[in-house]
Amino acid sequence: MGQEMGVNFGTYLGIAFGAVGVIIGLGLILRVEIIRGITNFFCGLNIIFGLFSLAGAVFGTLFAGALGLILILKVVIDIATNGFMIFLIGETDRAM
Repeated sequence: MGQEMGVNFGTYLGIAFGAVGVIIGLGLILRVEIIRGITNFFCGLNIIFGLFSLAGAVFGTLFAGALGLILILKVVIDIATNGFMIFLIGETDRAM
């Protein structure tokens, strides 16, 4: 309360991340090879870090109980989503 409603740094940051997402999406649709490579790289990194997170989530079930199981499910879904993205990019390479 009492703060002015306006544009701040967070707004610009959100716009920048949104613009990057749009550029990557268009690059994937238009089959721009550099964008496809960058996406594969970051999906691979997400899978690697997801595996580390999975180990931490499994260990976290000792302390969090059922909440740890929800975290395990989230990490597994994230890993599967990134793997599926790499698979789809590879499939569209063959269709070219």
